[in-house]
Amino acid sequence: MNTPTTRQIPATPICQSTRRTLLKLGALGLLTPTWLAGCGGSDRDVNAELRQLMAQHWQARYAGKPGGLSLKMITPGGEYFASTLDSVTADWHFRGASTTKTFTAAAIMLLDQRGLLRIDDLLTGLMPGRSDPYLPDMPGYAIPYKSQTHFVTDGSDSRLPSPFISGFSQVAGEITRYDDYNYSYDQGSGNIMTTPNDLARWIRRLLRGEAGIDAFHVASMCNVYRDSNYGLGILHKFGADFDLGYGHNGGTAGYLTDAYHDPKTDVSYVLQCSLIDFDDMLGQSKKLATGLQACRSNVFWKGFASPPKTVAPETPAFRPGSAPTALKGGFQTGVSFR
Repeated sequence: MNTPTTRQIPATPICQSTRRTLLKLGALGLLTPTWLAGCGGSDRDVNAELRQLMAQHWQARYAGKPGGLSLKMITPGGEYFASTLDSVTADWHFRGASTTKTFTAAAIMLLDQRGLLRIDDLLTGLMPGRSDPYLPDMPGYAIPYKSQTHFVTDGSDSRLPSPFISGFSQVAGEITRYDDYNYSYDQGSGNIMTTPNDLARWIRRLLRGEAGIDAFHVASMCNVYRDSNYGLGILHKFGADFDLGYGHNGGTAGYLTDAYHDPKTDVSYVLQCSLIDFDDMLGQSKKLATGLQACRSNVFWKGFASPPKTVAPETPAFRPGSAPTALKGGFQTGVSFR
């Protein structure tokens, strides 16, 4: 099991003497955040700084309670991981809940891309090039709620692969441990078992156009609706004091997760919380978002008055002229992919 390594950019006399020039270049969008962070010196332990920041946010809200925070970040300058939980690494498993929707949506878009279905069709319509409907409009196929992405099944999926992060739920002030929980009923919309490493790499590849989905279909997924900030299996998560980019959240018994990629900075994140607060899940989700924004700002732009504007590398999904337009809307959670 390998722990992600941190790429350090050594401090040099040039870095110190041209600090003002670097700031100007950063403001013009000509430098990435990790180049600016390199001016802090080669002795910086970014993972330790992330852990300290997350510990402060955790203690402020859930001091004395079980669970914790684990963060994986992939940046143009390196990969970082930190956790407030002892011994946990980026290869430990957890339940990704609704982050599963990004996989389901990507699979549907890939079928549309290949001409095997049309996403605007009704399920009772005909499949492309065939005389057969997707689902026959007959009594034997009268499945309720055909727009849902899951159906009840009799499965035996109840235990996470080892090693795994133990999950806890808070309901009416009572905390219950959820290491063993049958989630087989929620296949298409919430049953993924993943790790911080795998989920961060997936959301990064998907939104950079490197997962087999072409630029047009990725942009379509990210074209969010005004009333929900939600597109086709992809959420744009932003608020008054944060903008995490595009991806998805996920909440289920024991786990609350944010998985996002910011095309402006080419930084990808997975923030996993192993205590889900059903008494105030919306408030908890907003706190996670602002905490993640603080980790990004305080670590990668430490010592600067404000985060500089950056230009992400041109990618197939977000090259000039093809990036989706994010329509302004309110922050929401728990929107189902239909």
